[in-house]
Amino acid sequence: MPQRYLIYAAVAVAAGFIQKFLFARLAIGGDALGMTSRLQPDLILVLLVYLARTEGQLTGTTSGFLSGLLMDFLSGTLGANAFSKTVSGFVAGYFSDAEQRDNQTAFLVALAVSSFTGNFFYYLLMSALTIPIWKLLLIYSLGGAVYNVLIGFVLFHALLKRL
Repeated sequence: MPQRYLIYAAVAVAAGFIQKFLFARLAIGGDALGMTSRLQPDLILVLLVYLARTEGQLTGTTSGFLSGLLMDFLSGTLGANAFSKTVSGFVAGYFSDAEQRDNQTAFLVALAVSSFTGNFFYYLLMSALTIPIWKLLLIYSLGGAVYNVLIGFVLFHALLKRL
């Protein structure tokens, strides 16, 4: 096993804990907006999209499942994160291009599409169809994608560009 995969795994575990205990404080929405769940930036997804773009679709899909499983264990709900992150890693793999890993626009587009898709499936599974489809698409999927792209922009310039 290449050493870089162990580094990716260690970074993913650290990111999972940062996601659960620090990024949860950046959550927005809630009852004031008529939302049943609050949106929070997804650090794991940002890392996952970067990994899928640089290592390829298979690595992105596998990493998505494993990081989603980690988040499921940390949140206490088994399955929803694993499924949505697997789908997100698969989608991000379509944007795979190791030659252009420093291309900010390609990264942010991949992040937006992966985030929209992952959020759609996550909230669809977690809400058990109690959220109207328009709210699921516009507020949770699109809103989450926009929030992740904003955070991804900052993280891309602060950290990912240096990897």
